[in-house]
Amino acid sequence: MRDQMYQGLIASIFTQPYRQLGTNVFDIRPLKFAIQNGAATIENEFGIWRALLFRVEQMQINGVIVQLDRTYHGPTAQKVFIHNLMESHPAITPGSHLSTLAFQVEPTEININGSKITFPAYDAGNKPDAKTITEVNEVAEEQAAARIAAAESAREKQEAGRKVMKEQEEKAIAEKKFFFLKGRAATGSASSQYRLALLYLTGEGTEKNPDEARRLLMQSGDQGYSLAIRKLKELESP
Repeated sequence: MRDQMYQGLIASIFTQPYRQLGTNVFDIRPLKFAIQNGAATIENEFGIWRALLFRVEQMQINGVIVQLDRTYHGPTAQKVFIHNLMESHPAITPGSHLSTLAFQVEPTEININGSKITFPAYDAGNKPDAKTITEVNEVAEEQAAARIAAAESAREKQEAGRKVMKEQEEKAIAEKKFFFLKGRAATGSASSQYRLALLYLTGEGTEKNPDEARRLLMQSGDQGYSLAIRKLKELESP
């Protein structure tokens, strides 16, 4: 029964799949498998995330004081302070058993009954707005395409039974990325039109073609894609 409770708490971590810390937006969905299979901390390209299971102790103006669960975190589990927890848990109340995924930040000093107490602190992040989430998804889609291309290149290398030089492998990945974005751009995807234009400007995966790059940037910009509009202004500036 207790195992079911912990599994439920851990699963609830991912009900809010995106977190924003400052200007950085994180898609935490790729961490789900590792956390659900017992990893308490996960390090990816953005830093270290920690899964926290806890009982709510006190509500504060800028966060919540919680007692980390000793069964999950060990007998020396402390009370900690979590910023931005109430956004992902709007119905939070003292005594609630909850969970979150958070970054460790600088310790926080809290005034409790006239005494200043310093707590280890974490930030659970805010929920990004819908426009930001859309952009994050588009980037994730393109990153997935690059990973698929890399996997295909590796399989081709094994099937051929030969060693592929690093430069050749990178070229194959770049070309697959180019053709993927070209197909997406043809369907009218503003983000793909923008990123395809960058490939034409740099010559990554294709021949340089500034004229085609400008045409794609204009198509993307006509759809209101801000990065394309900004890039066009950069190209037009002396």
